Amino acid sequence: QKLRILSSEGRDVVLVNMSEKGTQRAHSDLGKLLKKRASARDDRSAAGGLDAKMELVQFLESQGEYQQAETLMRDVLRAEEATMGIDERSILETKNNLAFILLELRKYKEAETLLRDVLRAEEATLGSDALVTLNTKNNPASTFFRMGKKHEAETMQRDVLRVMEATLDSD
Repeated sequence: QKLRILSSEGRDVVLVNMSEKGTQRAHSDLGKLLKKRASARDDRSAAGGLDAKMELVQFLESQGEYQQAETLMRDVLRAEEATMGIDERSILETKNNLAFILLELRKYKEAETLLRDVLRAEEATLGSDALVTLNTKNNPASTFFRMGKKHEAETMQRDVLRVMEATLDSD
């Protein structure tokens, strides 16, 4: 029996043999392929290379390999910052994703800093009442809760709730 894994663009990423050790083998084969794609530079554009690295980050996270995922995510962030504007949406998403990896590694202060940066940028570009901004505001709130800053977390979540209720009432 074969397992077919597709990329987000619908291309075949890997076909692996599913036997008794099929799941372990599938993960191993996929990890090897993603590492190879992420390091390949000759026939891929810069954006394609970053996409491959992001696929590898997601795979590493799914395997609980947060230290490796952090290193790779920092590489992606540096590359994006070198080629795009500082408040580009994809950079904000990468910072947000890095923050969640840092939370898994219990690097709360650094995660908090990144999440606050993302929130400030979104408030400046989209407004504090935009749905994306409100969703983002929940991220530092959950970080504060994990850090034991329950009052600050509650305040942020109440702000989000207040704005969402006002938005729903106006519709």
